[in-house]
Amino acid sequence: MLLLIKLRLLTAELFMQIEATVMPSDYRYKVWILCNDCNGMSEVFLHIIGHKCSGCQSYNTRTVAPPPADLQ
Repeated sequence: MLLLIKLRLLTAELFMQIEATVMPSDYRYKVWILCNDCNGMSEVFLHIIGHKCSGCQSYNTRTVAPPPADLQ
């Protein structure tokens, strides 16, 4: 139970840091990410701190190449 509370606090802290850190205009573009938790792909704005999965809301993600056009 304590681990779950710590994880939620860490996620909230990460979200606040991302919201507080404005990316320069040269880096305001979208990238594709793969979620390591739900294995879903989504397109999100690049951020130096982290990327949030639009499927499960996890920050456990990595950037990947865009999927082929016929799968989008």
